Amino acid sequence: MVADDQFDHSGREHEGFEAFFRRDFPALVGALIKDGFSRDDALDAAEAAMVQALTDWDRVRNPTAWVRKVAMRSAIAAARKRREDTQRAVRGGWLPSTHNDHERIAVIDERSRVLGMLARLPDKQRSVMAFHTDGLDTDEIADLLGLEPATVRSHLRHAREKLRIAIRESDSSGRRCDEAG
Repeated sequence: MVADDQFDHSGREHEGFEAFFRRDFPALVGALIKDGFSRDDALDAAEAAMVQALTDWDRVRNPTAWVRKVAMRSAIAAARKRREDTQRAVRGGWLPSTHNDHERIAVIDERSRVLGMLARLPDKQRSVMAFHTDGLDTDEIADLLGLEPATVRSHLRHAREKLRIAIRESDSSGRRCDEAG
């Protein structure tokens, strides 16, 4: 039998996680579904992210942004694995090739590229951008993060500029690779 306190992550913090889970889990699943993942994949990725958040709860500073990032990475990894498994099955003759997945692969690759760019932003800018892309307005983001609306607008402006530069650099390095090949 497992002792009850084995799963108690220091009382008050554990209660904080439970409230966070109840509030954010449905929104996290919804965000993943909006990003094009199936309901089952979204549930699996969200669950894995929440388990990891509970495990690391005392070190997670911005849980909403943190679980979104972890869940997105998990969903992308699962989609890639499924794609690779399917490709192996088709090459091995175990599955007939009935359609072309190039467009879906391109979308997944583009998501990975964007996530990589977002990961390079400072924490506050990344959090503000994540909430903004989820449709929250400046005042809502300010309230959630305990910031002034002007500070949120500043973080958004700086994040957008850094992303513009990263996209330009990524696009120009891609053209160089295409021209060399």
